[in-house]
Amino acid sequence: MNRNLTSFALAVIAFASFAASGRDTSAEGIPAARLHQNAPNPFNLSTTIPYELGSETAATLSIYSLEGRRIAVLDRGSRPAGRHEVRWDGRDAGGSLVPSGIYFYRLQTGTHSETRKLMFFH
Repeated sequence: MNRNLTSFALAVIAFASFAASGRDTSAEGIPAARLHQNAPNPFNLSTTIPYELGSETAATLSIYSLEGRRIAVLDRGSRPAGRHEVRWDGRDAGGSLVPSGIYFYRLQTGTHSETRKLMFFH
């Protein structure tokens, strides 16, 4: 396994537990963004990934392998404040079904990044 990918995967795991605390807030004390746990988890057909934005902002929601390779971008663009939900059917950017296993999903905005893990099986 590539050493850089291994380092990235370990950094993602460490960051996931820190970022889940939601410490990043706006001037009004509202969380800038919050990524919630997908449901169902584990899943085999599809899962829903909810997230919230404290204000209108550009946001990207991506899926990563354990090695740190981006598998798919599920949502990208300017989104209004509020709750959003995105479904993932276990397919990569090319439309192929990914292998069963543990994956990470990451929400990124201009000021916030948060990562969680999910389990997919088929």
